[in-house]
Amino acid sequence: MKKKDCKLGMRVVATEPIAGWNLNGQHGTVVAMSHFGEDNWIGVEFDTPIKSELNIGHSCSGRGKEGRCRYGDASSFKKGNEWRGRC
Repeated sequence: MKKKDCKLGMRVVATEPIAGWNLNGQHGTVVAMSHFGEDNWIGVEFDTPIKSELNIGHSCSGRGKEGRCRYGDASSFKKGNEWRGRC
């Protein structure tokens, strides 16, 4: 998927490792559209906390719940089920 195909609040599923972490199959909601100037990156708040013991989850600069968010390349996600959205 490309960033241009994403919208805030859209449901997505991780399809490959994100920033080196295996989050395949995790469902989440798009909460941010870019990070540090990366052209195709999106911020996703996952439905469950991600690897809190390794401290890799954050809040996407306050856009989502602490410990449930991660930035990643939009190509690492596919469109998910709309009914699970938080919006």
